[in-house]
Amino acid sequence: MLKWFRKGPSPYQTALAMVGVRSGDHVIVVGAADPDLPAELALVTGLNGQTLVVDRVAGRRESVEAAARRAGALLDFAEAAPASLPASAESIDILVIAVGLASLTTDERAASVNEAMRVLRPGGRVIVIEGGKASTRSGRHDERPGQWF
Repeated sequence: MLKWFRKGPSPYQTALAMVGVRSGDHVIVVGAADPDLPAELALVTGLNGQTLVVDRVAGRRESVEAAARRAGALLDFAEAAPASLPASAESIDILVIAVGLASLTTDERAASVNEAMRVLRPGGRVIVIEGGKASTRSGRHDERPGQWF
């Protein structure tokens, strides 16, 4: 907290408030195109929680670790696809999807959402941060469990 007063508010203050992360939470951030976001989240989860960054691009590990060092945060990195998260079932409080879902195929999106539901604890949250132009397509959730299209 003292660090915040010294350097001023974080440019991620709004995103952090929207995610609602708290000390001790277990968080997965899927996608590391913006390595500063998981570093800021890791500052909040602290030593009692965990922030894991999952990205399929191995070269992003260095930028994520550099951002964590600059922020003074501890986080973990795993190279994996959004549809195969390295977490046990019902073990995650918050899952932040910061990878462009619009860039995934329909099957990849469905598998990624199903994987998110698998790792979330009851009452957990999925936050989707989608950048770029708004899509004209809209997703619809069928009332049958596990059916997204």
